[in-house]
Amino acid sequence: MDAQQIPNAPEIIYMEDDLSEDELASLYRACTCTLLPYRGEGFALPPLEGMACGLPAIVTAGGSTDDYLDDSMALRVPFRRRFEEGMYVGPHSSDPMPWMLEPDLPALIDALRWIHDKPEQVQERGQLAQEHCAAGWNWERSTMCVRERLNALFPQSVAPVNATHWTTKPVKMTKRGTTTAAGKKTVKAPSKLNLSLCMIVRNEEARIRECLQSIAPYVDEMIVVDTGSTDQTREIASACGAMVYEFPWCDDFSAARNQSLALAKGKYIFWMDADDVIPEECGVKLRSLVEQNLSLDMAFEVSVRIPPGAGETGETIVDHVKIFPNRPDVRFEFRMHEQVIPSLRRANIEVLPSEIFVVHTNYDRSPEGQSRKRQRDFRQLELDLKDRPNHPFILFNLGMTHLYATKEFVVAAQYLRRSIDSSHWKDSIVRKAYALLTTALMSDGQIAEAVAVNERGRTFYADDGELLFLTGQLYQQVGRFDEARQCLNKLVESKEDGYFRSVDTGLRTYRGRLELALLERNIGDYKRCIESLEQIVSEFPDFAAARIELDITRQTMNSR
Repeated sequence: MDAQQIPNAPEIIYMEDDLSEDELASLYRACTCTLLPYRGEGFALPPLEGMACGLPAIVTAGGSTDDYLDDSMALRVPFRRRFEEGMYVGPHSSDPMPWMLEPDLPALIDALRWIHDKPEQVQERGQLAQEHCAAGWNWERSTMCVRERLNALFPQSVAPVNATHWTTKPVKMTKRGTTTAAGKKTVKAPSKLNLSLCMIVRNEEARIRECLQSIAPYVDEMIVVDTGSTDQTREIASACGAMVYEFPWCDDFSAARNQSLALAKGKYIFWMDADDVIPEECGVKLRSLVEQNLSLDMAFEVSVRIPPGAGETGETIVDHVKIFPNRPDVRFEFRMHEQVIPSLRRANIEVLPSEIFVVHTNYDRSPEGQSRKRQRDFRQLELDLKDRPNHPFILFNLGMTHLYATKEFVVAAQYLRRSIDSSHWKDSIVRKAYALLTTALMSDGQIAEAVAVNERGRTFYADDGELLFLTGQLYQQVGRFDEARQCLNKLVESKEDGYFRSVDTGLRTYRGRLELALLERNIGDYKRCIESLEQIVSEFPDFAAARIELDITRQTMNSR
């Protein structure tokens, strides 16, 4: 347009004149993209017009534009659904409670910056958008759809028309049941979607194929939201039959996960990470569980089993709510260690246990990977803390991160105390917070205070494995050997109760029994200690700590 040639032209031009078709097309072609951060109202025709003129679009995800574009030709901005009470359309009240989509401002800014910084990729998306429109989003196609519907309703009442039926070109808008750009057939989509897989990924080319292949037979659609991969993650996911969408990373895991939920069409959601694999028997149980509860709104725990790393013995089990109904009021919260439980509670949706588990494989334990993770974790936690300075879950995560990542025991203890003081003892994080606080105090040498905190925690959680294990260690340090033995015997003889676990499975077996053996050594019963250690080594030959302590005990006994 002429404005582009005018020095110091205004940044915004408000136009209220009627434009001819040629003028309108000329206006679009003078632009870099179409921008419509709308709230979900109407069909939203301007982005489609812009696509026909070769422009990518920036739009709010979750609205009507989802019908005609995807992330291969547009940037879809995440949103929060805002419910309004008492809204009226003229004299008519809205029922059910109406809502609007509130686009995320930081993500919108990131999308605009991406358009500015990547002109070649912008042009590529615009070309895909234009090809997609030319393949069928035109008046000829609209007329054909109307005629086909009228012919179905009133056979032989509508005159035939010589028009070519709509054929979709194999662009990057890949969905299950279609042909991909590579010409490979994917699984045919069922007529009714009961279960949607939702994932967020970034640079997961080494893991995502195994993950998707393990879950594909048991879900009706696979939604993969990519937050900025620079490898082959998107291509591999698409080849596995997933619908792949791009999402500008905004330092918020919940925002990305909620974007995947907004795209899902199944009755139930099941979410995984790219380094998760579901065993076949658990996939069968997952499908059966969902189909048995289609008429209900229930949520279910799924255990995440983390295999031992190099030099480790047992696995760690962490319970997550991974199965829940696909409802607009069920969404994740918190930038890091994102949780869906708060919204489930507000919606009065019951969470039940299940026998299903996934295996968390290929965890990056390298120093470089852990360093990147620490930097990201602290950045996101500080942002969360700024938004909600006294939230117990954020304080809990800050305490845990300072304890394990930076070994700042005093700082960790301060955050964990604040978390406990702000929580109800029935909250799922509190028992773990007591164990972490006890560990932080022990590590800082505050043994008496650690004993007091531990004993207070056990007034609420008398059978908790971590607290019992720590009690056995603490009581030995202060000479309370009989009480230490009682707690450690209780540890190895009892089982975990039904709650959200995040626990080393070895606590109630080889680690607990090792602590009992060391107790015998501390009170001078070397013979009994050696017998116990020999039995542990026999049953758990990979448990190196038991072999080392056995050698030390034998040497000490022989030197006496």
